[in-house]
Amino acid sequence: MAIAAAASLACTGSKLLKANLKSDIDSLSYSIGMAQTQGLKGYLTGRLDVDTAYMADFIKGLNEGANKTSKKDIAYMAGLCKSVSKSATR
Repeated sequence: MAIAAAASLACTGSKLLKANLKSDIDSLSYSIGMAQTQGLKGYLTGRLDVDTAYMADFIKGLNEGANKTSKKDIAYMAGLCKSVSKSATR
């Protein structure tokens, strides 16, 4: 999912990053990921108040969070999410 989010936000000005699809499964997975992330940028900017200038930081945090697997890390990440959701609703 993190890779799909990164891919959906990979447009940088007029330069579009290209995916390296090597099989039909790669193409299908990429298409599903792109479809699932439609509206993500609007959600991040509108609901979570993420500045588009910091999308690379969002993707970095998403990827780092996706790699957290210990119960301690999961609890920590849940706390971060809770504090972000509180600040976004103010």
